Amino acid sequence: MAIATARTMDILPPRPQLNLPREPWKFSNLQRVIDTLACTELCTTIGCLEAALPVVSGPQYVFHNGALAENLSGSAVLAHGVTLETTEHQTPNTEHRTRDALDTLPLTAGVTHTLHVTGKGKLPLHLIHVASGEPSTSRFRIELEAGAELTLIEHQVAAPHFTTWQNLGVEIVLAEGAVLTHSVQQTLPPTCVLSRRTFVSLADTATYSATTFQSGSTFSRIETHAELASSTTFRHIGLSLARREQHHDCTLHVRHKGTANSTHIRQRNLIDDKAHAVFQGKFHVDQAAQKTDAYMHCHNLLLNDTARASHKPELEIYADDVKCSHGAATGGLNANQLFYLEARGFTPAQATALLTEGFVNEFIDEFPEVLRKNMALALQQWQANVVDTADPTPDFGMDAIRRETDLPLVPEIVIES
Repeated sequence: MAIATARTMDILPPRPQLNLPREPWKFSNLQRVIDTLACTELCTTIGCLEAALPVVSGPQYVFHNGALAENLSGSAVLAHGVTLETTEHQTPNTEHRTRDALDTLPLTAGVTHTLHVTGKGKLPLHLIHVASGEPSTSRFRIELEAGAELTLIEHQVAAPHFTTWQNLGVEIVLAEGAVLTHSVQQTLPPTCVLSRRTFVSLADTATYSATTFQSGSTFSRIETHAELASSTTFRHIGLSLARREQHHDCTLHVRHKGTANSTHIRQRNLIDDKAHAVFQGKFHVDQAAQKTDAYMHCHNLLLNDTARASHKPELEIYADDVKCSHGAATGGLNANQLFYLEARGFTPAQATALLTEGFVNEFIDEFPEVLRKNMALALQQWQANVVDTADPTPDFGMDAIRRETDLPLVPEIVIES
């Protein structure tokens, strides 16, 4: 695949003053990050955009800064009953929460894309969000009619060595009995910034199963708000790999409005160097939401004394016949397990690699099968502490930038009988 390089702009244009609410953003200072962000130039060639695209199989829509890139999208094999419409700017639904500055940023492409599903999609549909140039804001709406089913995989990407801020808003509406399997893959270059907000509305008996994977960007916040009617199922599995000085934030707020809802949230963070992982989860249970069964858990594995994890669970319950709980665990590798492996011939590096793989692989199995191979590869690269070091060929007429030197791979683990 061609690798793009980029030239950083000399003068930083003024950034918007966000004035985000203090408590929900207490662990994440987006304003400070974007104020010092030096964006690279805009991708203007097909080759530059292609360098950012992940390898996927099945139908895909590619969006560049919120605008549909039709020449890179393969929609000919979309399942019957799946359509994409583009409309003028629409104000996001903020009835469920207090409106803030991220909701009012102007859309870069000036349009909202709506994906409408009436049937049962047999193949996963990929939405690929490519960012470049100055900060961009885009908005999407996903609607599933009664009984519709879809597997949707979204990719947050940029060409290697590019720096930008991508702000994305997604509204998902599931009608009665609809089933959506939704995965978000955040693999942006390590100098990019992402703020992503998803609002999910579930009608009676609807099912929403979400998985989120974060391994890229210098600062990333993936935020989900959900409102549940009655007899719904909400599942969220999150996995984050953070190192150097990366900041990964996963924030969820689930409001149970009807009866007999089932909610299950699990987050797992692997953190090294001076990275910081944040998990904020809140269950709001209305007085009418009897028979609610809700559980959340966050597990953080710190591989370094300077790695950090912040965890804030909240339960706001107004019903008296519910089952709601939360749990958290934070710590390093088990010294006894490391000793056991080293006593059987493993080097300390091999023992560490084996235990971290076990910590992560359990969650990789929860993701759609089509993603597992790439996620396993991302874990290997993360363990090897690799940043994209491929030669920039071609350079698309842009100046080359300095890249980090090659680093040795984690030694192969060999088990002798």
